[in-house]
Amino acid sequence: MTRSGVLTPITGRQTIASTVYDQLRAALMEGIFEAGSSFPISDLAERFGTSNTPVREALRRLTDEGALVEGKWNSATLPPLSAESYAELCLARQVVEGGAAELACHRMDAETMAQLNDISDRHQRALFEGRTEDMVTANKAFHFHIYRAAGSEILLRQIETLWLRSGPYTRFLGEKMRGMLKGDDTRHYGRNHDRILDALVTRDAPAARHAMIEDIRVVQHWMSHFLDDDSRRTGMVPDVRPEGDA
Repeated sequence: MTRSGVLTPITGRQTIASTVYDQLRAALMEGIFEAGSSFPISDLAERFGTSNTPVREALRRLTDEGALVEGKWNSATLPPLSAESYAELCLARQVVEGGAAELACHRMDAETMAQLNDISDRHQRALFEGRTEDMVTANKAFHFHIYRAAGSEILLRQIETLWLRSGPYTRFLGEKMRGMLKGDDTRHYGRNHDRILDALVTRDAPAARHAMIEDIRVVQHWMSHFLDDDSRRTGMVPDVRPEGDA
């Protein structure tokens, strides 16, 4: 299905269905699976070393969250990429994640800020060295370090769900960016994180919200071009072109 070792057999006395769900959810958030991937219940049960029942329950929960859709023959699938769906996700992310950045401004202490700077350095190095997977991993760590600092479990869960549904787009974008990571556009993208850091240091909440929104919009702008190019090659027309001013 994907990288070896991402899904591991379940041992111990934890709730099996919850553990299956947690592993699948984490993998989907990381963009491990391609859009359109199928998840047959029997195959996953064999992979996890469980019966079909906990796998079926985990897939049902992920379907309820909008990450998967019901497939044929006891399976679930990842929805295909859609410019319209991605634009809707980005709009929701701008509202929710911009608010989380604003809240974090007043709650980050010196230690949390130092940790965020270390994560930012890892992200920048991966960006300029063209290490796509490391860049994606560090980017997620950067964002969620801020969102956890906002101090709202409800808000954090909403953000996780949005990233869960964005996983296939994360994978798609990472593959498309391999040949352009050292270009001027990506340098501009790296500066967005610098602006977020500056706003957090000065506790400028409106600036933190704005910088976070711009970070999301820059990625949305790239994605609109990549989805456009991909649809032209396949003869498909995207539903709508996401806006962006990067």
